[in-house]
Amino acid sequence: MTKKECIERIRAIERKCRGPLTEDALQMAAELQQQIATASDQEAEPLKRKLLRLRAESRYRRGCGYDFNKTIVENPWDGKTRQVKCPQCGVVTTYTAPVF
Repeated sequence: MTKKECIERIRAIERKCRGPLTEDALQMAAELQQQIATASDQEAEPLKRKLLRLRAESRYRRGCGYDFNKTIVENPWDGKTRQVKCPQCGVVTTYTAPVF
């Protein structure tokens, strides 16, 4: 596979930054964290799942739009998991590099 073909394969999947959490979502996350801190282990599990969903859902984000494929193309393609910071909005995310 040529380098050009590898880059085309990487770019075939859209990887846009969703941006930081909205103010409302930050407040909801803080409230959930407080509830988790005082809950029993059994009560905390569904709250933790709710917090993870909140952080993952695009509707709770401001929408940055940076193309993370630029970052993936620039870094080694070695199968390692990397933590990267969006150069536009500062959100930190992780990805696993492809191997070609």
